[in-house]
Amino acid sequence: PASIISFIFCVLINIAVIYLLIKTLYIVIEVRKETKSNAKKVLSLSSIATKATLTPSTAHPKEEIPNKWSDYGILFQSFKEDSFLQQGFMFFFLLRMYLCDILIGYFFGYPMLQVICLCVMSLLMLVYLLVKRPYQETPDLVKLIINELIIAFVNFNLLILTFLDDDGDSKEEIRYRIGDVVIMANVIFNVLAVVFLGVEVTTR
Repeated sequence: PASIISFIFCVLINIAVIYLLIKTLYIVIEVRKETKSNAKKVLSLSSIATKATLTPSTAHPKEEIPNKWSDYGILFQSFKEDSFLQQGFMFFFLLRMYLCDILIGYFFGYPMLQVICLCVMSLLMLVYLLVKRPYQETPDLVKLIINELIIAFVNFNLLILTFLDDDGDSKEEIRYRIGDVVIMANVIFNVLAVVFLGVEVTTR
């Protein structure tokens, strides 16, 4: 009975997360479509007004978010609108979290695969953040990059530990040092989270 309940619970959680991912993707796509459509209408009206007044207009139409999506602003409002890869950051972020949970929950018998995939995802996220820079505000981007650097650092230390376990290496001193490094990195991560929150509250 307990195993059946656990199975049903896992299925329901997976369905809920997949629904959230699909909903997030749908909202971002629709917001991009409607904001561009509204911008084109504004540009068309501006052209007509310009022709009527014979006054050249140099203003660019602002892409405003439709009111019906305002309740979902957390999914797109803090991010740049230049491309889907930027405005859709929250979708990629949630997808990455879901994949991490899948790796940890369903591949616990393959620690090497788990850690390698976690390291690859950390590197991909760092490259994505550095290249696309999805956040509108630079401080938000810097905070996330710092957090991702710490996560990548921990993942690569875990990879070293996994290699040591796989080789049957009994160098306990190395293991203890790596363990201390991982613990310290987690402490720094939590301290920085509090610092970032304090700075955000005091600068509002």
